[in-house]
Amino acid sequence: MGRKFYIIASLGIIILVLVGAFVYFQPLRTPEPETFKAFFPKEERKSPPTVQKNKEKIPGPRVTFAGEKIIMDIEDGRVTVTGHYYFRRNDPEKVSIPLIYPFPVNGNMSFPDTVEVFQGDRLSPVEYRENIQSGAIYFKVNVEMESEFTVRYSQELHAPEAVYILETTKAWGRPLLWAEFVFSLPAHLRMTECSYTPDSSTSEDNRTVYRITRKNFMPDRNLTVRWTERK
Repeated sequence: MGRKFYIIASLGIIILVLVGAFVYFQPLRTPEPETFKAFFPKEERKSPPTVQKNKEKIPGPRVTFAGEKIIMDIEDGRVTVTGHYYFRRNDPEKVSIPLIYPFPVNGNMSFPDTVEVFQGDRLSPVEYRENIQSGAIYFKVNVEMESEFTVRYSQELHAPEAVYILETTKAWGRPLLWAEFVFSLPAHLRMTECSYTPDSSTSEDNRTVYRITRKNFMPDRNLTVRWTERK
């Protein structure tokens, strides 16, 4: 059963509905009503929302997932992720979209113990519901002509590996216009593997910072980073 949280702080994202067209909750299957209902108390349960058809046909999607900037701060036994997500509205009418935001939860990574969601440069709090069993949270965002929302979370690590989910970007059906990934490790840790080759690395404040930038980016794998202790 989902719980209601109110954020007091300042998408590979999966969309329940992208204004009239269903996409995937998970990369491998179409959403089932029971999956959607799991985020709501019994009295609030409904089928996935639908959108009334406009009298005038809008060519293409009404919302474009334009780009993202992901920052991963890795420590011993913990990773903190801050994701900035940028949308463009292709329709003059107001658009509100519900999103499922999945976390990488497995034997090596626990469900986040801290989650914050907010929208816009005014850092407006966004209400969300979590479903630990599904390893995800659910929330809605209002998309203006250009909009940004941010998710920040921290999770415990049980192995020298951190993962950020990217494969779910395919649910949008088109590549990101741009993407930027920045991850850092303390100086006593050495990166041994990254699923995407970093474009650069620098030393900053006793940390090693790696940067990856892409244009017209359709991920075919998640971002995975592994490391070991320096000798």
